Amino acid sequence: MRSASGSTPPRDSANRPLSKLHPDHVRELRAILADFESIDPLVTDLVDAAAQRLSDFITRQLLTTRAASRGARFEETPMGSIGFRVPASADTHRFVLDNLHEHLRDGHRVVVHCRTALGTGRHGGWSYALYAAIADTTTTPLTVSAHVLLYLRHHRGGVSEVVIKHLHETEGPVDHQGVTRRVLEALTPTEHPDACGWRAEAIRHHRAVADARRRAAAAVGAVIRLDRFYTYGHGVGAVRQVVVCSPTRWRRAEITDSGTVTNSPLLRAAHGWALREFEILRAPEESAPHTPRS
Repeated sequence: MRSASGSTPPRDSANRPLSKLHPDHVRELRAILADFESIDPLVTDLVDAAAQRLSDFITRQLLTTRAASRGARFEETPMGSIGFRVPASADTHRFVLDNLHEHLRDGHRVVVHCRTALGTGRHGGWSYALYAAIADTTTTPLTVSAHVLLYLRHHRGGVSEVVIKHLHETEGPVDHQGVTRRVLEALTPTEHPDACGWRAEAIRHHRAVADARRRAAAAVGAVIRLDRFYTYGHGVGAVRQVVVCSPTRWRRAEITDSGTVTNSPLLRAAHGWALREFEILRAPEESAPHTPRS
């Protein structure tokens, strides 16, 4: 069935019209899509980020009537993190930011902050990182340093828990890839070796991402060989040699005497691919029109 405009209504992976989804889920999907404007596909896998957000949201809804606590309670957890029991309806990101504000020492304030989705199965199991530039107004002159909050959401036995690990830049945090230039530029100079090292790594990453964007844009239309195989489902299998259709899309490709032959559907490019080494087998200006294999 087609819509009044003549176009086919969008459908989900089970071939159900999206209009049949629960309105709350549709609203959350729209919020996720809005967040994508601030997510760099070269750094974070967008599907992982969306899956994490939507999983949090749906589980939160299922547990609303079973929440074990009305207010937040906390308990110490291993490795310097703290777990807070929260209502199932609590917004994870808002809770973490509010918690940061509530636990700042006197004379300290948040100047600017940002957050990033770390994706699933990486970064020690943490789902998100919040980066904050925090001013200490008790010093003369005023100093601003970086704080990193790693966090995730647990739902176990009817109990909803937010686990947070708070690290200062002098404590050797590993995560730096999602910190924005706005946060870095708000920091005042420091001579602490660990803080200097963390800031230097973050700046190097920003430069690497900028270079990767240029490399990805320049590779559009080229046939390249990646530094590793990537496996896709739906019968596609392993992919290593591709024609770059856009910085975030490619097709498996072969080079023949008559041109470039593609033998896969349009695929989502692996996140961070342009940050790694790849070999250009046929430059864009040399590429003949792509011929899909029948």
